[in-house]
Amino acid sequence: IINGFALPLKEEHKDFLLKALIPLHKVKSLASFYQQLSYCLAQYVEKDPRLAYDIITSMLRFWPVCITAKQVLFLNELEETLELTQPSEFHRMQVVLFRRLALCINCPHFQVAERTLFFWNNDYIVKLINQNRTELFPIIIQALYKNSKQHWNSA
Repeated sequence: IINGFALPLKEEHKDFLLKALIPLHKVKSLASFYQQLSYCLAQYVEKDPRLAYDIITSMLRFWPVCITAKQVLFLNELEETLELTQPSEFHRMQVVLFRRLALCINCPHFQVAERTLFFWNNDYIVKLINQNRTELFPIIIQALYKNSKQHWNSA
């Protein structure tokens, strides 16, 4: 359906994204429809790359605290959305985004920490980070150092 939306996107289509689709991240049963939701959001970003900012900042607001599997789903979707994000949109949210990633690096659950570190295997994301390294490296280096000294699993 989203593929058929005309450009520029109508306000009602943007409202549907902001008021119906994005809030679906809050539900407990996200895993049951995660792939479809992620696909829909990617379609929106492909139609209008500026929407990546709204999607990512909303995801950061709805970030799960206790449910490891849901955190990993969020990280997967975050990476998929970042791959479609323009540098100007990335710059607008980079600090808040990397503060969240720093918290994920320091998560006591290894799957969350490990999944976060996999972001550095993505060439496009590494390029975005490198372009903004002055602001982002201090956030990440501090998290990595803390993790190396305090994480329960020394591996």
